[in-house]
Amino acid sequence: MRKYGKLVIGIIVLALLLGGSAFLYKGLAEKYRPDALTKTDKEEDLPETGQQGTEDRSDETGGRTDSSAAGSNDTVDSEKTDNSGDNTATDDSAKAPDFTVVNEAEEEVKLSDFVGKPVVLNFWASWCGPCKSEMPFFQNMYDTYGEEVVFMMVNLTDGSRETVETALDYVQQADYTFPIYFDTNQEAAYAYYVSSIPATYFIDAEGNLVAYGVGSLQEENILQGLSMLGIVTE
Repeated sequence: MRKYGKLVIGIIVLALLLGGSAFLYKGLAEKYRPDALTKTDKEEDLPETGQQGTEDRSDETGGRTDSSAAGSNDTVDSEKTDNSGDNTATDDSAKAPDFTVVNEAEEEVKLSDFVGKPVVLNFWASWCGPCKSEMPFFQNMYDTYGEEVVFMMVNLTDGSRETVETALDYVQQADYTFPIYFDTNQEAAYAYYVSSIPATYFIDAEGNLVAYGVGSLQEENILQGLSMLGIVTE
């Protein structure tokens, strides 16, 4: 009888341990899930989306690019711009580094060309599975808010694994209509420490980095970022 009682107590303890572990795992997974947005503040440097010096290119488990996309933080401007809007960035936000890419017409385009309008900046490649999974959400957001927000879908065009042709072919086959830009010199990737894709940055009309997300985002995450820009009222 005593042996049976010990067995029952052991089963109960084991169940409690398993339940507690599951609860802890769920909490940690929610806090650190890759599709969660992180709000920037004035004490924070521009976030790195991966480790410098890595060569991991696994597109199915995080969509990593090579280490050539990792760069320095020298371009981050510590100057902050005041913003009186309730939902937009305040002087707690970091200045978003400028960069130059090219559009489909092979014309140079700078991030600073869009000052005065909020920007959603996304880094992607056609070989990246997680990038592909979030593209329909960006298309939906572009269809809905494209008049209020600039969507800069920046392709990491390294000339080997990804070319202008392969990127355009993918976009055209999927019938995506948001603007595509090509980072043929990896200038944008260097400026934003991009060594893992997809990576998304939400930049307010004054050029301040408000929030960022590393990993494939859901539509709710993009809406959250747009609300931080004052575009969507939650």
